[in-house]
Amino acid sequence: MDTRELRFARAMVFAIEEINNSSDLLPGITLGYQILDSCASVPVAVELAFQFANGLQQLYDSKKGCVRSGRVTAIVGESGSTPTISMSRIIGPFDIPQVSHFATCACLSDKTQYPTFFRTIPSDQFQADALAKLVKHFGWTWIGAVRSNSDYGNNGMASFLRAAHKEGICVEYSESFYRTDPQSKIQQVADVIRRSTAVVVVAFTATGDLMFLLEELTRNPSSPRQWIGSEAWVLDQLKRVNFSRNGYHVSFDANGDPVAFYELINWQRNENGVLEYVTVGHYDDSLSLGQKFTIRRNISWADGGMKAGRTIH
Repeated sequence: MDTRELRFARAMVFAIEEINNSSDLLPGITLGYQILDSCASVPVAVELAFQFANGLQQLYDSKKGCVRSGRVTAIVGESGSTPTISMSRIIGPFDIPQVSHFATCACLSDKTQYPTFFRTIPSDQFQADALAKLVKHFGWTWIGAVRSNSDYGNNGMASFLRAAHKEGICVEYSESFYRTDPQSKIQQVADVIRRSTAVVVVAFTATGDLMFLLEELTRNPSSPRQWIGSEAWVLDQLKRVNFSRNGYHVSFDANGDPVAFYELINWQRNENGVLEYVTVGHYDDSLSLGQKFTIRRNISWADGGMKAGRTIH
């Protein structure tokens, strides 16, 4: 079971309840929801998209003693870019808006192909630029790169490689794989990493894919590597969404994308040896050029050392 997807679903339920209990977000409107599991499968995602396009099943309202059918006004999801693309191509012609919380492929910003798509996570184009600046800042000009063999990984890595080239960063290798590949393929990618001289690896991979690669690497560990990892209406109305909640601002640009904002997370062990996720900095694309990228806390490196951070201009 993917507990992260469960957390996403619970977050959506929480958000809907917040909206229904609020007097200023959608006054006079009550939202309902139905949660379906795509199992991270493109064929299942396509099947569910057709179900949504055909309308919901009839529901029995015990309070009113009647049967009613709901109408889908928007779809939240998918998490992966490839299933999201498949769903968007089906529901787009029906003018059903789709809002994804985790599909980051830059290709989804093309409104000619995905006219009803929105997302609350920035496009990978912004992430690729931020990653390239991060790598350049620490003087890593000789790196390796791995990616998921999917729309997310292939498009994201292509954007990163272009940004890295502009920053003068050289890439020793760029390998792709997918979690359903034969073990021999994943072992081949692991062997490339083991033989390489680059001590920094940039990974544009889904969590489910990276897990298989890391497990293979632990079977025959090489020298330590520093890993850098990547993240009609509820239709015209969505284009005008603009509100703040719990300290976060929500709005969409002309491509259906939000303003890019990333927390830079570093895995650190506390005094008890327990691994913690520590926010060491931020990347905020809404700020001026010299203020976008900021590191304010110490960073734990692959060799166990700590290095102080600083504001980057």
